[in-house]
Amino acid sequence: MHFEWYGSSLSGQILDKTSSQKILTVATEIDGAGSPNAEGDFDWIVPFGSHTITAKSRGYKDASFAVSLACFSENIMDITMEALPSNVGGSVGGRVQMAGNYPLLMPATIYLDGRAIGLTNLRGDYLIPNVHEGKHKVEARVLFFPGGAVSTDLAPGENLKNVNITIGK
Repeated sequence: MHFEWYGSSLSGQILDKTSSQKILTVATEIDGAGSPNAEGDFDWIVPFGSHTITAKSRGYKDASFAVSLACFSENIMDITMEALPSNVGGSVGGRVQMAGNYPLLMPATIYLDGRAIGLTNLRGDYLIPNVHEGKHKVEARVLFFPGGAVSTDLAPGENLKNVNITIGK
């Protein structure tokens, strides 16, 4: 017996169009058949040719588009979804500080749910706009320190302040 496969791979993330945050709960389909994704990431093996990709998530407009794949190709692309007017996000803000209240010597990189989204100012203040409802992990990392993290539960349209992160011992 002889088998041949002329497929390709398609991978990426499913993101909010405005904030570029991952959308964690999404139903995805290729040509009407369910296709797996895990917490905003997908990695599919697909036959070559033209296909219709559909993504659906509560609080977002359905995203549907065509994609053409060549044999043996590796395709990386993100799927962006537009939030419905009723799914308006809030914001999370606070301050990053070194243990012992030493001043920050450089900006800290801020991560939301594992994805880098920006830097603090030199005083350590940060603001993450357009954060959608749910439990989120906010992390800060400075070049020579591993970082610190806090988890927060954001309600629709709520703005959280003073979510402070201390780095170091």
